Amino acid sequence: MATYLKIIFSFILFFPLQSMAQKISLNRSLVDRQVKNITLLANYSYLDLWIPSKYGLSLSYTPDSGASYDIEYLKAELSLGWFVEDLGSFSDERLSILRRSFNGRNSFNFIMGAYYSKTQVNIGSKLLSGITPQNNYDILRIENLGITLGVGNRWVMKNGFTIGADWFSVNIPVHNLETEDLFTSLTNDTEDRANANDAIEAFKEIPGVVVLKIQLGYSF
Repeated sequence: MATYLKIIFSFILFFPLQSMAQKISLNRSLVDRQVKNITLLANYSYLDLWIPSKYGLSLSYTPDSGASYDIEYLKAELSLGWFVEDLGSFSDERLSILRRSFNGRNSFNFIMGAYYSKTQVNIGSKLLSGITPQNNYDILRIENLGITLGVGNRWVMKNGFTIGADWFSVNIPVHNLETEDLFTSLTNDTEDRANANDAIEAFKEIPGVVVLKIQLGYSF
């Protein structure tokens, strides 16, 4: 009888400790966010308008386990010279200030913030047949301010290694800071001018969708 009582008593003591250990393990990221306040991350944004495969860095500050604040810079450039010599290039860069709200969750977070973006098209001499003089490169440049909304996960390991995945986010243009458009004022081709105007309006007004941005770094 005494043996059975010892077994039951040991089980009663051990079970809460085991449950607590499992809970701590499941909430590893939440616990580590309370003691690791600074995170440096490398970013790769797989599907990102207007140019996919953006890359960059972000610095994150976590005052408590409930929220993190990120400064993030991403850039991508597409050179068309691979297909036609001197055709031009297309670049897109974005600087963001983001707040990640965990609200007691382990890794899942809601993202909200603001961004500055610059989209630039450099037109090469192969596309300047309707422009005088042809020895100049004309630039389309659009600078916007906007807001960012999204969802993601960020896991902080015990050793500080940090993995993040922003599954989906959208960058909504709110205000156009500057539009530099030399192409439409110099081209003699009516169709080219109309197409360029349509592209500029798209860059200024259409929200940019981001799918699967991966982050790898270290928290300390």
